[in-house]
Amino acid sequence: MTLENTDLTTESSVSNLLDTLNVSSTVREVITLITKANSMDVANIVMILEKVFGVSAAPVSAGPQGGAEAEVKEEKNSFQIKLVNVDSMTKLGAVKVIRTIFTEMSLKDASDLLKNGVVLEKNFNKAEAEDMIKQFSANNVVAEKI
Repeated sequence: MTLENTDLTTESSVSNLLDTLNVSSTVREVITLITKANSMDVANIVMILEKVFGVSAAPVSAGPQGGAEAEVKEEKNSFQIKLVNVDSMTKLGAVKVIRTIFTEMSLKDASDLLKNGVVLEKNFNKAEAEDMIKQFSANNVVAEKI
């Protein structure tokens, strides 16, 4: 069963999915609690699960198609950072991290830059991007490299 086209916007649709997947009562209880959490809590849960279990919530790619004719995808070496979830509780920490990246930026400009989905328009190498994401994460800001 694929979840791509499944409507999971109601409690009953989630319950039906859990019935279909025949999950344990523990899984059912966890999912029920998560569906009642706010978006920041859910983002933190995902981040913790990724770190604890070494998994990724990102979609899995099937890889190149077409056999021998498929082109080998070059590894990306330049990244930007997207801030996924910044709210009033995490804004100060995000401003601090932004000012470490853009040292010439004023506090007001750094504060004005923050909004959900903002992309930091600076090209980072992989190690720099991962370090910035760790700094944002340490300040309870969900960020991802793109």
